[in-house]
Amino acid sequence: MNLTVTIHTLPDCVNCERTEQFLTRSSIPHASTPLSETGPIRDLITEHGYQSAPIVTVTDDTGQLIDHWAGLRPDRILALKSTIR
Repeated sequence: MNLTVTIHTLPDCVNCERTEQFLTRSSIPHASTPLSETGPIRDLITEHGYQSAPIVTVTDDTGQLIDHWAGLRPDRILALKSTIR
């Protein structure tokens, strides 16, 4: 199963930059998109009460949401790394 990791970011967000760096160092392919351009992510933010950026989403081949979290979460990235390899 191929997973798609997307970082939904805000401008000048230190935790967004650090999350992207951590994913890169962990050899996890990912895409980055501004939170302002992601309409569907708003439902996820509202439903889970996320109040910090970035919002990271992981989807499968069909686009099904597999995992998600907010903020800088090295523990979640390391868990994701073990799933991908």
